[in-house]
Amino acid sequence: MQFAKSNHEVSDNISQFKIQSPIKPIPTKAHYTWSSGAKGVVNITPKGTVNSLSNGEAELTLTIDTNDYFEQSSGSYTAEVYSSPNLLEPTVTYRNNGVDELAATQWLPVYTDDDIKVIVVNTGGSKYTKASQLSVALKSGSTVLDSQELSPTSSRTVINFKPNSHYYTKDVYIEVTALGNQTLHLASQKSTRHVPVRYIDPTKIRNINYSFEFLIPDTRDASVTNSRCQPSHFNSTRHALIQPKTSLNIGGKELIIPLYISHKIINANGDSRNVDFSNNHFFTRSGSYQFDNRSTSYAIKEECWNVHNGEATLQTMLTFGNATGYDRFRFKWDGSNGSSSKI
Repeated sequence: MQFAKSNHEVSDNISQFKIQSPIKPIPTKAHYTWSSGAKGVVNITPKGTVNSLSNGEAELTLTIDTNDYFEQSSGSYTAEVYSSPNLLEPTVTYRNNGVDELAATQWLPVYTDDDIKVIVVNTGGSKYTKASQLSVALKSGSTVLDSQELSPTSSRTVINFKPNSHYYTKDVYIEVTALGNQTLHLASQKSTRHVPVRYIDPTKIRNINYSFEFLIPDTRDASVTNSRCQPSHFNSTRHALIQPKTSLNIGGKELIIPLYISHKIINANGDSRNVDFSNNHFFTRSGSYQFDNRSTSYAIKEECWNVHNGEATLQTMLTFGNATGYDRFRFKWDGSNGSSSKI
């Protein structure tokens, strides 16, 4: 007795399982029985009804009993039962501002290496349950932003997704599709929760330093710097300047998008005045910036005499995407000796 397939691949979906009939049909008057060599895999009744299926391999035997018309005969084939890959929920780590956060509620990428790390675990240990192919996608709604396809070499697979400036303001999630036996079209899919991608408050970007330089240049020749404001009418006319300084020290890292900075002097009192520097510098890497225009237009005090002094606040406005933040500190200056300091 022979069957068309000596090895028959089937899924563990019992509603779709069909037992093979022998090539030569069973005679009408024959009495027959089915048996399974591995009931834990295929549990079958003598009449060929399948009670349960589990992944693995079982030899199924059909026996025709001896009667007045037939001699006993038998035949068998191997049923290989495959399951869809058993995927665990993916573990996702979002790197926010250079710091890894497991199960973060938002993604705040700042640097080009602020990746998403995805760990996919397929607990299937045999060929009947393991994934033959993995597709891991970073998605927003139904749109695939990035994806990777690979053949896993172990039960644990790690995938990284790089940040992109186009991801900001979107909600993203990870979708994992694991293919099992592709002939049987077996697959499993898991998705993570949606996480918003946001611009960080730029004041929280680390290693930004704020300072200033106090200068007293000649009004006629601003390249000449004095140690104090004008002591008498016999000396040159002078003006007092605050030159904001900002530095970013992020080593060899690079920002995903530019960090813009601008400066103002506000809340001035004494002999000080408010100043809008109308500057707009940006950083993408480590660097330093100092406002260097010595014009009287930016003087905290024009026609500065040595009796003049005052206080004010130096404000640095930082803009990162659609997020804006401010750093402010108070300072004082004295025209009699050209000194200045933070308060």
